[in-house]
Amino acid sequence: TIRFYLENGVEFVLYINVTAELTSGDLSLPETDTDRAYLIVGSYIGLSTADDGAEIYYTLNGSDPRENGILYTGAILVSGTVFTIKSATLYDDVWGAVAERVFAVANASLVTLNLAATYNGSVQTIVATYPEDYTVKVLSGASAFTGAIHAGSYVLTLEIYYTGELIDSKEITFVIAKASVTVPIINGTAAKAGDLLSKIALSSAEDGIYEWVTPTTVLVKGENIVSWRFVPNYPNDYEGALSGTITVNAAAVDGGGDGGDDDNGAKIAIIVGSVVGGTALLAAAGYLAFVWLKKKKIFEKYSV
Repeated sequence: TIRFYLENGVEFVLYINVTAELTSGDLSLPETDTDRAYLIVGSYIGLSTADDGAEIYYTLNGSDPRENGILYTGAILVSGTVFTIKSATLYDDVWGAVAERVFAVANASLVTLNLAATYNGSVQTIVATYPEDYTVKVLSGASAFTGAIHAGSYVLTLEIYYTGELIDSKEITFVIAKASVTVPIINGTAAKAGDLLSKIALSSAEDGIYEWVTPTTVLVKGENIVSWRFVPNYPNDYEGALSGTITVNAAAVDGGGDGGDDDNGAKIAIIVGSVVGGTALLAAAGYLAFVWLKKKKIFEKYSV
């Protein structure tokens, strides 16, 4: 504006408008609403500009927002594992420079827990697995991580941290399933005809015992199908049958010799009859005996 006056006091005002051409350098870079190095998946991030009346365009795929950008109208949803946002302002058909921010993305769902387990009466651990930079803190329910875990539902209250900062807290319910009883294994020496079933030992268990249903059963030569049952310390931790049958093979009774050249003499095993003090009672006619013949690998049958 230029003002000047004539001698008679008349004032003249001259207005001169000077318009400079707007350039890219005249526009400010868009800014994000956070200075953090990472974002949390599912959260939102905002953009702003100091240039009144300017529009902001952005991309999330690494491309130039001045070419195929999306007009910014509100906060942007954070997703993925790395979040890259490029943005630029547009004013009066003039583009500003491109701003770029790259964020790591914290995702609590990357923390996984082995929450399914079956009771087995021994120490178990519910294992948490998660990428580097994550940690998990158990606030309650920690007793479910160690010790004998019984069948049922458990609730863990957890806090999940990323690079030392809390990003999520949650309650997780998991179920310890009931176990099924396995068939026991026979231990001990081979059975012989005439042995009591109780002579044959069953495999042991940490959380109960296996036992014969009728331990006084007398075994016969060949296959004996006998019944067993499992008595658990905590019956509610098991489902399905707690009993079954198993085959016990009993060998024929011999006289104790092996029939070889080093056998020291005849040994008699009474099949029908009685034994008193280790001496066979052969007084009654018609008793049948098997005799090992010295230094021969054959049986001979005698009626006495």
